[in-house]
Parts: sequence; C-alpha cells; structure tokens
Amino acid sequence: QVTLVGEVHDIAAFLYTTEIVVLPSLTNEGMPNAVIEAMAAAKPVVATAIGGTPDVVDDSVTGFLIPPKDPAALADRIGRLCSEPSLRRAMGGRGRARVRERFSSGRMAADYIRLCAGLLDAGGGPQGTARRPSDALRAAKWTAPEAATGTDGVAQPQHVGPTAAPSDSEPAHPV
Repeated sequence: QVTLVGEVHDIAAFLYTTEIVVLPSLTNEGMPNAVIEAMAAAKPVVATAIGGTPDVVDDSVTGFLIPPKDPAALADRIGRLCSEPSLRRAMGGRGRARVRERFSSGRMAADYIRLCAGLLDAGGGPQGTARRPSDALRAAKWTAPEAATGTDGVAQPQHVGPTAAPSDSEPAHPV
C-alpha cells in the first residue's frame, strides 16, 4: 500500500508506521534531513542521487540511489524492498548504524570543532601568542553528548556547548 501523506508534524510517529521511505527529488536536496531521520528510525531509503543524498545513503547498503527522472529504476527498487522483508530490515539496521556513526550530535560537534581549529590554525591568529589558536578552542573543553533517543528510537535534539569557560590566562579568540 502506498500513501501520499503531504505535510507531517509528528515525524517519529509517522516513521514508525512506514516500511520504506522514498525521496525522488528532482532538485538539489543539500543534506536531506528526511533521509537522515528515516535511517535513524531503521527505515531503508530509495532516493535520487543528487545533492548531499549520496553522502548519506550508501547505495545498496542502507538503501538505493537512483538517477533523477528514472521512474523505472524507482519502481524497481521500491518493488524489491516491498518483496524482500529481510533486505528491508538489513538495510534499515545498517542505515541506523550509519546515522549513529556519521551524524550523531557528538560526531557533528567534533567535526565542527576540527573545522574551526583548522581554520584558526590556517589564519594564524594574534601576533605574539605562544600557542596556536586552536589550542584555546580545544582547551574550552567542548562536549557533545550523544543524542538522547526517544522511545521510538529517533534521536532527539541535544544542547551542545562548552562545559567550562576558558580561564583568564587563555587568550580569547573569536570563532
């Protein structure tokens, strides 16, 4: 059974009722949150290979990527997932693991810190400082707890920030 649902307000409840999530976009998706949410809920994804979608979906591992404007490929991949429950479950489980590994709040915060530290180091920082600007950033002891998971298994937003302010002896560097 296929249902075109339109706007959904309770994503977690909606994903609980689905077997497969399909995103056949024709335009750039950037980083498709709908795909990340579906995979976090252990749902296999069939999506067009555009924008950031191939960075999220590992083709034939966590779901299927298809070319845009290819309805035959779209129908084939949906049909395959509908007819193979074990493949659906396997892809869904691998998708959930991929989201936890690559898109958790802890991983995302660490990646941003690494990016900012690299940019600070590349730019030099104030003249006469004895250490690299990124040392002050790392000394701020930033933490990013793993996202709390609701009873539905979907990650819930978490606050990410410094656990302690830099000491007065550390130079302040804008980030």
